[in-house]
Amino acid sequence: MKRLKVSENFYLDEFVCPEVYNKFGFNSQWFIQKELIAICQFIRTHINKPLVINNWFNGGNYAYSGLRPLSGGVGAFNSLHRYGAAVDIKVQGRTSAQVYSFIKEHWEALNKIGLTTLENIKHTPTWVHLDCRNTTNNELLIVNP
Repeated sequence: MKRLKVSENFYLDEFVCPEVYNKFGFNSQWFIQKELIAICQFIRTHINKPLVINNWFNGGNYAYSGLRPLSGGVGAFNSLHRYGAAVDIKVQGRTSAQVYSFIKEHWEALNKIGLTTLENIKHTPTWVHLDCRNTTNNELLIVNP
């Protein structure tokens, strides 16, 4: 199957698990919030380092760091990953603490794109969870799993 480029540095398969991608192909984009793609592109552009979400398409180990199947056993049942509104990112050459700090420093710009939530870094030692859940305020929401 071919790849669909969804932004300057990302392909659709990087946001979608293989089960969904194999079933829906390019229509998998229907299940990903466009804000999530824009947020990841902002981080990639400004940090200027490769950002990994899923890399299963190229034989990598990550398949469930973006959209997860509704009936899958990975992660919490009500996870925003199941609704195309969350990703777990890893940035080459940066620790999760450094990426977390970058996001907090650029909070205003990222919030304008749609970012609302980070998972507490104490629970994500090798990745940063971010999502676009609907909140009633303009403050960064830090959640615990």
